[in-house]
This record gives sequence, structure tokens and C-alpha cells, in this order.
Amino acid sequence: MNKYITKKNILLTLLLAFIVIQFFPIDKTNPPVELEKDLIELTNPPAEIAANLKTMCYDCHSHESRYPWYTNIAPFSWRIKSHIDNGRRHLNFSLWGEYTEKKRAHKLDECVDMCTKHWMPTLDYKLMHGRMSDEEYSEMAAFFESTKIQKSTLSDFDYLLGSWKRTDDEEGNQTFESWKKESESKYIGRSYTLNGEDTLSQELMTISKYPDNWMLGVQLPGEPAETMFTMKDMDATSFVFESKENEFPKLIKYKASEGRLDAEISGDDMAIPFSFVKM
Repeated sequence: MNKYITKKNILLTLLLAFIVIQFFPIDKTNPPVELEKDLIELTNPPAEIAANLKTMCYDCHSHESRYPWYTNIAPFSWRIKSHIDNGRRHLNFSLWGEYTEKKRAHKLDECVDMCTKHWMPTLDYKLMHGRMSDEEYSEMAAFFESTKIQKSTLSDFDYLLGSWKRTDDEEGNQTFESWKKESESKYIGRSYTLNGEDTLSQELMTISKYPDNWMLGVQLPGEPAETMFTMKDMDATSFVFESKENEFPKLIKYKASEGRLDAEISGDDMAIPFSFVKM
């Protein structure tokens, strides 16, 4: 038996295994990039910061991963793909616009910590792509810290502005919604449903900024006062308002994407979705 365990046979076995694993390439397909959700697009950092983010962070933490020539060679390609999958799962700058305010704050704290301690990128990535200077690390940390403090992308609801038409209405009905900005601290919306020439329902909505939070008011015709909802969650393109005391709805959710507005009212075990397109 031992006569087969020679250096030559071991090397031939390793060579054969190396050849075989080349038939198991990694998937290099990047998900589509939606710029309205991207960190750089939403925060508009200085050019030097944006360049370092692209070079040092986006390969593993975005949908813009680059795959150099050595990603064609297994098992190196498997390790790199694992880095990318884990990186996107933990923090994805291409989905920054989908993160809640709470999640953003947590991720920004982690980014500051990683930059302060020079823990990211990983050592093998630095060996292949170079590394940032101490000054560049400090500037990057300062950028993440300032982004956390300013929360500039969470200060308005301008994505609501304009006229919208519902696309998932009941047959024969047409529902419209329009929003205008009265001031930096107040938005006014009007929604109504038509069936032929008959108005089936209508409501007036206001989103107003108070000292400690945003509030959503909803008023139906004939009601003496608005039903008030408190901000529960918010990010750059979506929000959730809540009123635990209201019978229905208890939650009102809106999510904007390019040319679309998806909403939902819900309470207890019932949820009603609404999909709108820009008119």
C-alpha cells in the first residue's frame, strides 16, 4: 500500500483535484442597482470619500462587486464569493434606502468602529487592492459619523409629491391620491375613489412635524377632527405611522420607488394593500 503513497502520486492527486474543482465556478451575477437606494446617491459624500467607498467597500458590501481575473480560479473564487455573500448580508450599501432609521444608526456605528480600528477591508483584500492611509481612515470615520448625526435623507416626504392613480382597484372604481408640500414641516394629501360620476369615498391627510416627531392626520368628510397617527418608523423612501387606539387602521405604511407608490393600511388580522403609479 505504501508504495502508492509517493510524492509523485500525491502531487498528481492534488493536480487532478485542482482541475476538477475548476468545473464549479462561482456565480458572478450582480443584482440590479437602484440608484435611489444607494448610500452614495443618498448621502452625496465628497469625491475622495466616494472613491474610497467604491474601491474599499463596494466590492463586498454592494451590488457593484467586481470580479478580477483570479476569481476564475477555485478555490480562491469560493473564498471571495463567500466574502461577498457575507458582506452583503451584513451590510449592503446598495440597499441603504431600504434600511430603517434604527438599522442605519446601528450600521453607521459599526462603520465608524471598523474605520477607527482599521479592521475593514480584510487583510487579504488589502493585499490585493492596497490599503487606506491613517488620514483616509479618519476621514471615512468622520463621514460615517456625520451621516449618523445629520440624517439628512430622513427629513422630508418629497417623494409623495404629485398625483397618483391606483392600479389595483376593484372593477369599476378609480382611486386617486395627490400630495403637495405646504411648508418644510407640513404635507397635505387628498384621496378619493370614484365609480362613474359617483364619489364613493374621500379623505384628507396631513403629515406635520412636531417638536419631537412627525404625525399623520387622517380626516373623513363629516368627522369633527383628524385621527392622529404617530411616526413608528421612517427611512429615505418609506414610513410607518401607528395609532394603537384606533379601531382600524392601526398602521399606515407607504413605500416609494421610481414612479410607484405602495401603501398598506392594517389592523389586527386585516391588511389592505394599495398600489399607485405617478400620473
